[in-house]
Amino acid sequence: MSDHKDQAPHTSAAAPSTSSNPLAGRSARAREHIVGQIEAKLPEAFARELRGARVQTIGLFVSQYWNDEAEDAVHIDYRYSFDVVSDPALLRACSDDDEDEDEEGGGAFDQAKTDFEDALLRALPYFDANGELITAFASYACESDQETREYVPYCLWHLHDGGRVARSDVGTMRRPAWEDAEHDSERASAPRPSARMGVWVVLAVVVAVAFIAAWRLAP
Repeated sequence: MSDHKDQAPHTSAAAPSTSSNPLAGRSARAREHIVGQIEAKLPEAFARELRGARVQTIGLFVSQYWNDEAEDAVHIDYRYSFDVVSDPALLRACSDDDEDEDEEGGGAFDQAKTDFEDALLRALPYFDANGELITAFASYACESDQETREYVPYCLWHLHDGGRVARSDVGTMRRPAWEDAEHDSERASAPRPSARMGVWVVLAVVVAVAFIAAWRLAP
């Protein structure tokens, strides 16, 4: 996707608040829907512990890069901390491979951490990178590539005393042109009325010609 750096999607859609835009508001609705599904799973995710340390912060990060299927695919990454933190940079990605060499426990700890992170990811929902995530988060995502896969934070959830969960929205809209815009996968699957109409016209002509020929040949 790096060949199209900072390019907006091919759309004539106006700003999301413009009433003439038939897609106005759909990105915000998609974000609310996705965040709601995640929050429904948070109690299970926050119950995860690693050697007695319980998850206290979970972050939702977003990025946009090509993934062999869609050039404008948007991906999410869940990150976590065993402390209540407000700085997204302090969260650890489940996909991180750089283990702390001084971490006590060595291989046993590494396996426990892998098992813990697998369970954490299973507790949180999966979404379509080529569809709903584009609609919801393309305007908030940074544009990256498969090599760097740079992610930016959208929101954080904190677990407080008594099991109360609070959300902090930390993301910023980086590319407003993507908000409420039609994306590539939608255009690729959209029906083409003109093409269908052309087929029906051709079929009608063929039937009419066949009918006339049969009528003329009739005794």
